Amino acid sequence: MHFDSPASRRFALIALAIAVAGLLAFGVAGVARGANVHFADVRYFFVAGVLASTGVSPYDHAAFTAAAVQWGLGPEIDLFAYPPHSLVLCVPLSWLPIDASRWAWTLVNIGILVGTAWAMALRYEHRVGVQRREPGPSAAALWIAAIIIGNPFAAHLIWTAQTGLMVLCCVLLAWHFDKRGRWLLAGVLMGLATFKPHLSLLVLSWFVMTGSWRVVAVAMATVALLLLFALVQIGPDVVPQWLGASWAYEKQFTGSLSYN
Repeated sequence: MHFDSPASRRFALIALAIAVAGLLAFGVAGVARGANVHFADVRYFFVAGVLASTGVSPYDHAAFTAAAVQWGLGPEIDLFAYPPHSLVLCVPLSWLPIDASRWAWTLVNIGILVGTAWAMALRYEHRVGVQRREPGPSAAALWIAAIIIGNPFAAHLIWTAQTGLMVLCCVLLAWHFDKRGRWLLAGVLMGLATFKPHLSLLVLSWFVMTGSWRVVAVAMATVALLLLFALVQIGPDVVPQWLGASWAYEKQFTGSLSYN
């Protein structure tokens, strides 16, 4: 059976359907999740957006905890360690009721996961030179989508409402567009990926070492533009406040979470 034969495409479609069902069951419906909080990380973005929109720093843990209690999100909420230019993303989430924000971010994350599967399929086809035998995605693209969407950790990221999928998608698409000479779009995407520096700085360093200066310059300009909101709304102290919160977060979690 040829890898891109009609039979292979049918098997790939079945695998993709199973992957989607697993994602919805374990990542959205919460099958076997026990007492885990549904879409827990949105609480952090919501509270950070509420504080930032009123000019209060979300890196003040006392203020952050007090706001979480006020909105009924629990006193056990941890430090907010995302960089200040990410607050532009948090503020729109605070405009919605918290439950609506959770579901909105879940839908965004599912869309991002689909975009990630598409980006990785494009990258694979570009590298190996896949020739489609019929219209639509190749069997290889369908198998890649099934693997990515059906990955158990993808369901975990959807359930916890993390931003790792967004950063991964931005990095993959930036790499893809850079290979096609679309440096402006690649730079904007890399700037957005710096919302999680520990997931994106290695790739940004790769752009530096390969001399992709236009991508790097646009990425830095994107960061600077997004940072303006935090600087104007909270003040220039927001940057050292974030560094302090990041160091405290690292000390708090390095010993308690084995994968750190």
